[in-house]
Amino acid sequence: MSGRHPSMSVVQRGARAFTLLEILVTLALIAILSALVVGGATALVRDRPATGEEVLRSVIDKTRLRAVQHFEEIRLSYDAQDRAFVATAPDGTWKTPVTIPGKVEFSFLPASQGSLVLLGGDIVETSGMPYVTFYRDGGCSPFRAQIKMGTDAQVITFDPWTCAPMPESK
Repeated sequence: MSGRHPSMSVVQRGARAFTLLEILVTLALIAILSALVVGGATALVRDRPATGEEVLRSVIDKTRLRAVQHFEEIRLSYDAQDRAFVATAPDGTWKTPVTIPGKVEFSFLPASQGSLVLLGGDIVETSGMPYVTFYRDGGCSPFRAQIKMGTDAQVITFDPWTCAPMPESK
């Protein structure tokens, strides 16, 4: 004999598995942790200062939307003295201040490249447009925008049909 009591029998158990309750609790914990991570990441992104390109695109989108909604032409310019974009419509003028810290300059340039000058190691465009016109059909005059932040300059070309930035050609 093997030393077992004769009345004790060996019970064979099948493979163990997780219960439905354990699976649901695990999924609930994963959902809660995911919500916390997404919420925290969103707060981090929101707390960073806007870039010059983000400010410019926001102003352009709002101006274009107003031109379409009010079925009117709007002229958008940048006032470097007040650090604000100025929109002029038939029913009035309004300003959108630029709240980016530090020195930032925006200028509108013709769609075709004009005269280029080398300033501080960066190529900068010198010929500008006084304003960009946004039309009631959602289009705008062909233009490029130059953003100067400190010594860095960036030029973005905009599509005249959609007023959206065009991909850079390399």
